[in-house]
Amino acid sequence: MPTYVLTGASRGLGFEFLRQLSSNANNTVIGLVRNKAATEKKVAEELKDAPGKIHILAADLNDYNSIKNAAAETASITGGAVDYLIANAAYVPIEDEFFTPLGNLTENPEKLEKDLNKMIKTNVAGNIHLYGLFLPLILKGQAKKVVCISSSMSEVASINKLGLKESPLYAMSKAAMNVVTAKFNVQYQKDGVLFLSICPGMMDGDGIDPTKLTPEQMAQGMELITKFSQAFPDFKGPQPVSAVVPKIIKVWEEASLEKGDGGAFLPHTGIPGKWL
Repeated sequence: MPTYVLTGASRGLGFEFLRQLSSNANNTVIGLVRNKAATEKKVAEELKDAPGKIHILAADLNDYNSIKNAAAETASITGGAVDYLIANAAYVPIEDEFFTPLGNLTENPEKLEKDLNKMIKTNVAGNIHLYGLFLPLILKGQAKKVVCISSSMSEVASINKLGLKESPLYAMSKAAMNVVTAKFNVQYQKDGVLFLSICPGMMDGDGIDPTKLTPEQMAQGMELITKFSQAFPDFKGPQPVSAVVPKIIKVWEEASLEKGDGGAFLPHTGIPGKWL
C-alpha cells in the first residue's frame, strides 16, 4: 500500500494530485495544507467517493514546527514510513513580479529584497525543512522517492535560448530548489533515496488571473506564448491539470537511481529538453 505525502494539496496541481492518487484504493495520500478545515471540507464535497485513504494535515512552509508536527502525525498514520514525498507547495508571485524584468526590479531595492526574502524563505528554506523532517519516514518506505515540482523558468539554457525575462525571483527560488534536491540526492542516494525535480509545464490556472492584467502585460504574455510555440511547435497552450498529473506521475515512476536520474531536473513530457 503506497503512501504519499504532498504539500500544497488545497488547490490547483496539488488538489489534482490528491484526486488522482486517491483514486487507487491501495493508496494512502496525506495532504499538507495551511487551511486544514477548508481543505477537509473540499475533500468531503469533491472526493467523498475516493477509494483511497485521504488525510489532511496542517503545515505551513514558513513554520518549522508545523512541518515537524505534520511529520509526527504522518508517522502515526503510516506506521513510520512514507514512500513518496511530493514538494508541490510554493509561494507564487503576483502578476507584477512575473512581468517585471530583474533590472527593473532593482529600481525599488527595498521591495526587491522583501519579495526575494519571502520567496527564499517559503520556496527554499521551507522545503529544505520539509525534506529533512520527512526523510526518516522516507528511509523506512519502499519507493524512497522525493519529488520537487519545479519550473522550466529556472533552467539556464531555456532562459538564454528563449529570452525568458519573466518571473525572475520565482525562477531563482526554483533554481535554488533544483540545487537543493540534487544536493540531498548526492547525500542520500547511498541509502536508496531518489531525489528528483520535475517541471509540470504550463497549466491552466497557473497562478495568473488574466482579468487582472494590464494591456501591456497581456501583450507580454502573448509574446511569451509565441516564444514557446516557436521553440516547441506542438505546444498548444496551457494544459488542464488533470492531463498534466498522469504525465508527472509517469516520470517519477519510471525514474530510478539505477538509470542515473538521481538529482535530475526533468520535464513532465519525459523527453529531455522538451519542457512544453
